[in-house]
Amino acid sequence: MALRSGKGLQDFVCVFVGTGIGGGIVSAGRLLSGAGGNAGEIGHMMMEVDGPPCACGNRGCWEALASGRAIGEQAQALIRQDPRQAQEILEAANGRAENVTAEAVAAAYKRGSWGATMLVDRVALVLIAGIVTLVNVLTRPAVFWEEE
Repeated sequence: MALRSGKGLQDFVCVFVGTGIGGGIVSAGRLLSGAGGNAGEIGHMMMEVDGPPCACGNRGCWEALASGRAIGEQAQALIRQDPRQAQEILEAANGRAENVTAEAVAAAYKRGSWGATMLVDRVALVLIAGIVTLVNVLTRPAVFWEEE
């Protein structure tokens, strides 16, 4: 059984992190689609109440904090705030801040850049928090109160 593909599993969540964050939720062997067909839009879970704007129009979405696009935007902000800490990131983008992407951050991270490491560590924590939220939502038993 290949766990990476979900084959043979009846219940699982798949998270896709790229330009945005998307996913799929399979329960009892069926892909959940939700009332409006948007059940896999997990990237729009709110993670930070006053967080950065998201392409969907909301603020603080998981996608706005931890997607590839978000990593590039955070790196560009770091360059504006403290160019010394972001020097390796800028170099990975051929010296042009507007060309900084998640790929440039990854390249700088691999070279040991402090600024890139700081960004990657923060994004990792946000990704972990989102996954923990999904696990809790999908695995915790519901609590019902009985009125006495």
